[in-house]
Parts: sequence; structure tokens; C-alpha cells
Amino acid sequence: EMEELGLIESYWDDDSKGPKRRMYRILDAGQTRLKEWIESLESIKNRINQLIKRYKSN
Repeated sequence: EMEELGLIESYWDDDSKGPKRRMYRILDAGQTRLKEWIESLESIKNRINQLIKRYKSN
């Protein structure tokens, strides 16, 4: 799904010894989406920390 959305691309690496391995690379759109997701998680974390702080102060 992430490949279909243009967030990552994959390829088969057959340069190493052993079986082929599927390798992934994050694309610019994926970097942007990841940054947005991290910002969202930080916002949620801050709200949780505020809630805990209020709870502990009572």
C-alpha cells in the first residue's frame, strides 16, 4: 500500500551472498508523511503529559 501511495519504493537486492532480499527506500512524499506523523505523535504525547501532570498535581 505504501508503494502504491508513492511513499516508498522497493527493489530486490541480489548483490549480497545468500537469498535475494527486498530493500526499501523512502521517497520524498514518504519523508513528508513521516514528518507529519511524527508531529502528530508529538502533539498527542504533549497532551498526555499535560493530563498526567494535572492528575499528579491533584
